[in-house]
Amino acid sequence: MADGFDFALRTLAEAMRPEPVLWVDEWAAEHMMLPAGNSAEHGKYRVERTPLAREIMRCLSPGHPCRRVVVRGASQMLKTQVGLNWIAAVMDAAPATILALMPTLPLSKRLSMRIGKTIAAVPKLRGKVAEPRSRDSRNTIDTKEFSGGTLYITTAGSASNLAEIPARYIYGDEIDRWDGDVDGEGDPVKVAEARTTTYRGREKMYYTSSPLLKGYSRITRLFDIGTQRWCHLPCPHCETAHVLAWENVHWDEALTHAWMCCPHCGGVIEESSKPVMQRAALEPGAWIAANPSPDGETESFHVSALYAPIGWIGWLDLAREYIDAQREEDIGNRGPMQVFQNTRLALPYNAGKESIELDTLIARGEDYPELNAPWGVLKITAGVDVQHDRLALSIWGWGRGEECWLLYWGELYGQTVVPHLGAWAELEEVLFEIEKHEGGGHSYLWRDIPHAGGAALRISSLSLDTSDGTATQDAAYSFCRRHRARSVLAVKGASETGSAARTIFSPPRPSVDADKKHKAWKFGLKPYMVGTVAAKD
Repeated sequence: MADGFDFALRTLAEAMRPEPVLWVDEWAAEHMMLPAGNSAEHGKYRVERTPLAREIMRCLSPGHPCRRVVVRGASQMLKTQVGLNWIAAVMDAAPATILALMPTLPLSKRLSMRIGKTIAAVPKLRGKVAEPRSRDSRNTIDTKEFSGGTLYITTAGSASNLAEIPARYIYGDEIDRWDGDVDGEGDPVKVAEARTTTYRGREKMYYTSSPLLKGYSRITRLFDIGTQRWCHLPCPHCETAHVLAWENVHWDEALTHAWMCCPHCGGVIEESSKPVMQRAALEPGAWIAANPSPDGETESFHVSALYAPIGWIGWLDLAREYIDAQREEDIGNRGPMQVFQNTRLALPYNAGKESIELDTLIARGEDYPELNAPWGVLKITAGVDVQHDRLALSIWGWGRGEECWLLYWGELYGQTVVPHLGAWAELEEVLFEIEKHEGGGHSYLWRDIPHAGGAALRISSLSLDTSDGTATQDAAYSFCRRHRARSVLAVKGASETGSAARTIFSPPRPSVDADKKHKAWKFGLKPYMVGTVAAKD
């Protein structure tokens, strides 16, 4: 009894002990080790190697008053290492439940492996975290128990992953690649933050990502409501501090040398000067807020690859990537330029290059009869949107440079649940010349569409909406199967922020038809994915 009573008293005293003052940057400088395999530069962690990380870690410290720290950053630019430093520090000195969320299960497993190696490499954590054993549920791929708390590592793609665990700390990585809506419960960031309710006043959230499309970037929305801090480094010539910006980078024609010009004095700044310039980031005042009066709880930072330490990606490497991306963009391929903007400059990509006023667009209008192709039309496509009581059909003519003409738009009313009847039968009559055969059966040919040049064109392909989980889906699939030989394609809209949403038209998904073994039949109907976000942009 005496031993048990003494143990209870010691446990109660430990629970009531105030948390020690913890500054994550100071803890990392003293205790953090970079294990081999986690980093190309393993060994003792030195904040001087990535000076921009210091202020971010200060804000992640329990003693800092902000609730939320946001880093809109380039790929491979300190974001994850800061997260590892933070997780290790709070495990040691301010323990509580930690929820780490990744966009996909493979990335969750990769983060878990990095955390496991970090725990093994950091002496201060030895003995505080359960040893990994094959039959011990306290240290697994998705759960790591430690003195005073538990780390859960999972995906942000399921409401159940976010709803069951009260957490004081939340780490959300690559949040622009999270789904836009979690099981119908809303934005996963808000769903996750609801887990911190019982820790109100002591919680801390850390969100990182390179951005995607302008107007749809979750990390940019969080960055904008925060302090919007940009790192200003002093010019080695005039000593005036400025942001390292892409418009100030220059290179020679042979792409053998790149440099930056000071926006104040015009002096040439060689990249070799960067380590000396970056020392300023170790001192207060380098990170200047563009929005000094934000929501009161969000510190946000922008980190581009222009700040990468010497030995990582350099200015000349970036110039070469940019030239290659620009060459691709000039021939209509915007993908590489979006990658450069997102992953190197950490800026959301504006897919809509120009804005056209309505009056200007109307003035361009041409007068031509419905279902007649004017001069310039070289190819015709069609699309069908499926509603519960009608089908909306649009037919478009396409010319050089993606110029297009609307040839027909109409709504065909009728039931759309039963295949081949109602609106489906009317759609066939509009699109096809139907020849009935003796003894039954039909032949279908696309209707001729007269062209201004005197010839006739036909629809070359049609995309038909086959949205998941609707009563009309089976009938839509049936129509696509019936007219598959005529290039009628089943399509589905991609999620708001998934990888498919960044591509307007993606390769088909696995077949929706099953073979005799109840597996996806390789010759069955395969819906294509349409990136509605990218297409609308």
